[in-house]
Amino acid sequence: MSTTHRVLVPFELPDPEPTPKTIVEILASTEVVALGHYGLPEQTPPWAARDQYEEQAQAELEELARPFESAGMSVETRLVFGKGLGE
Repeated sequence: MSTTHRVLVPFELPDPEPTPKTIVEILASTEVVALGHYGLPEQTPPWAARDQYEEQAQAELEELARPFESAGMSVETRLVFGKGLGE
């Protein structure tokens, strides 16, 4: 019986760092969930940012997922808007 593993690959948006090719190669036998986190200043409500930036952020996230897809992996994308991760 074959077991498929799923891994979460987080990206901090906007202007994320691309995934190194070696990471894509290491994850070749897994399913990938590409999580785009769009960091917001404290005073910005997530719904307002989603209204303004969702289309651009989703396109950016799909571009980041492309190397995984090109390697033949199953890729899901998820986009969230919220307070910055380092805060």
